Amino acid sequence: MKIKSLVAKPFASYIYARIRKGMHTALQDQDNILKELIKVGKSTEFGKEHGLDKVNSYAEFREAIPIRDYETLKPYIEKIKEGKHNILWKGKPIYFAKTSGTTSGVKYIPISKDSIPNHINSARNALLCYMAETGNTAFADGKLIFLSGSPELERIAGIPTGRLSGIVNHHIPNYLRSNQLPSYETNCIEDWETKLDRIVDETIGENMTLISGIPPWVQMYFDRLTQRSGKKIKDLFPNFSVLVHGGVNFEPYKSKLFESIGKKVDDIETYFSAADIFINPVMTGGGVQTKNLDALSYDLNIVCFDNMLSGLDLSFCRDKVFIAKAGDWYDFAYKMKLAIESPSPPTPFDFFYHYSFDNQVAILAKLL
Repeated sequence: MKIKSLVAKPFASYIYARIRKGMHTALQDQDNILKELIKVGKSTEFGKEHGLDKVNSYAEFREAIPIRDYETLKPYIEKIKEGKHNILWKGKPIYFAKTSGTTSGVKYIPISKDSIPNHINSARNALLCYMAETGNTAFADGKLIFLSGSPELERIAGIPTGRLSGIVNHHIPNYLRSNQLPSYETNCIEDWETKLDRIVDETIGENMTLISGIPPWVQMYFDRLTQRSGKKIKDLFPNFSVLVHGGVNFEPYKSKLFESIGKKVDDIETYFSAADIFINPVMTGGGVQTKNLDALSYDLNIVCFDNMLSGLDLSFCRDKVFIAKAGDWYDFAYKMKLAIESPSPPTPFDFFYHYSFDNQVAILAKLL
């Protein structure tokens, strides 16, 4: 056992014990956090406009701050982009996470000094809890790869802006830097095909023990490694033991990923792990609501407006989708109640087959 895995053991036990202890006070902790957020937020422009100085409970907060989509928040975001302070949170955000989805085009998500630890520590704690529960700390001595967006950041109103995975890359602790692959220079390559080839160049001969990324990126990495070497991943990286993934549902990728690896390895996933139902309050935009598909693939009941069903074939999942009239929040709240109270039957196999990559390619081929 080397020094990193040796040190990781007591630290993992300490963090794991703290998290377990916190489970017993979760409700009170949440209430305290809300009160602290209100205390700070009431002095912001958003807080003043919504009367947060008069809010003293969750019920009052829920009434003061209705559910909204990005377009409703966008005027506040634009003010921050103009360089204004104390808009959504005190001061200015330290980052903008730049993301695009099926609605509203490019979105800019403010990340404050107070919120950045949540992004960093959550992933760290997931690994530490895994270490404490399994006793596997050996992977900390090997090479770790985090398949992420470019860590190069542009600036908007002086605020560093880029993909969240690229932002997080700047906060990887120093004790892991010597283990981390790919190199910073390779991570900054924008063209994915070029970047993927360079990642393979840098990792194919290394002692890879942990691989992390969204499942489709990991699968492309595995495919390129196998094309280059003619070997299964287990033969290239015999000490590879932990796969960390998130961002999209793992299930559609699981069998192919493990087939590429050639053996069972432990995997750590956080996506939708604590959800009972999935609510999608988006009211504007176009395209397929991919988060609805992701939620259904996790057997969750979903709630959405009737104008946001593009791409969703209800014949496969009608009893799991609770549809509200567009813009009718009372109906939306009622459908949420129904979704919570209703049984959540497994999403049928036909749904997974219909939305599988191979079937969608076949459908597209018929249209061309």
